Amino acid sequence: MHKLKKILLISMGIIILVVVLGILFISPITKYLVEKYDEQLTGRQIQIESAYANVFTGYVNFSNVNAYELNSDSVFLSAEAIKLNFNMSKMLSNTFEIIELTIENPKVTILQKKKS
Repeated sequence: MHKLKKILLISMGIIILVVVLGILFISPITKYLVEKYDEQLTGRQIQIESAYANVFTGYVNFSNVNAYELNSDSVFLSAEAIKLNFNMSKMLSNTFEIIELTIENPKVTILQKKKS
């Protein structure tokens, strides 16, 4: 019985440690995932200086964001910050609903050549 308690305590300790480390490293993981899958999801390359994500409130903040033109090194959109609030209760049912979106100091470049 003593051995079973010891195994259960060690297992619970490892699970708690993994959860705590996941919460601590969620912001760098978020930044990595956005920059890795940016072109697949948006069709544009996105660079972010830093990201902050709070898994309990659904708040995400990206600092110094640059989105580039399709297959180009020209900046299409830049912003000091992009802040998002997600509905966390709907995320449990695989529905992603943005409650609030704030873009601070956005700069958008649009070039028009004749009719295109």
